[in-house]
Amino acid sequence: MARTTITSDTPGTTNPGEGIHTLSIFVNNKAGVLMRICQVFARRGYNIESLVVSQGRDPHFSRMTIGLKGAPEGLEQIIKQVSKLIDVIHCYEHTSAITMVLYHPSFPVDIRHNAKIFREKLAIWAGKRLGSQQSSDS
Repeated sequence: MARTTITSDTPGTTNPGEGIHTLSIFVNNKAGVLMRICQVFARRGYNIESLVVSQGRDPHFSRMTIGLKGAPEGLEQIIKQVSKLIDVIHCYEHTSAITMVLYHPSFPVDIRHNAKIFREKLAIWAGKRLGSQQSSDS
C-alpha cells in the first residue's frame, strides 16, 4: 500500500471554498486557555495548520498566532466566539488585510534568505511591479 507523507514544505491540497487564515489572539497566561480556543475551531470544522504561543512582555499574558484552514464564511463567527472566551483579551485576523502577494520565480522561497541576501534586488523588483500595477489601475 502506498503512503503519502506531507511535510511543512509540501503544499497541501485545499478543498474548494477553503482558505488559509491567520489569527492573532492575546490571552491570559493560564492553564486550559489553549484547549478552550481549540474547541471553538473544532466545533466549526476548522483545522489548525500551525500554532505559535509565546509569553508576552508581562508574564501574565501570552500571544497565540494560529494558522487555520476552513471556509471564510464562518471565520467572523469564530472570531466573535473566541473573543467571548473569558481569558481572551482580543482576537483578530491578519490575512483579511492582505490585498496583493508578489511572487518572483527566480528568488528562493525562504523569506529569511530573501530578506538577508536579495533585499535590494527584491525591493527594486517589487517597486517596479507595484508601480506598474498602480499606474495601470488609475
